[in-house]
Amino acid sequence: MLLSVLDVNLAVKAQVKYMAGPDSMGVAFQEIRRGDRPLLSYVLNKLRNSKRAIQEFVEVEVVHA
Repeated sequence: MLLSVLDVNLAVKAQVKYMAGPDSMGVAFQEIRRGDRPLLSYVLNKLRNSKRAIQEFVEVEVVHA
């Protein structure tokens, strides 16, 4: 999965756990590069502490390898 959020680009291996409509899903991260871990923490903290809706920040494009 390629994540591009808050001007941060991350590559992670993830498994889709559930779908909640055509535009929403829950994923479980399975693997992330060591250098990307602090970036993922930064993004998650920013989203968690934001007063704006997450939909304003996150746009996901699904690419099948």
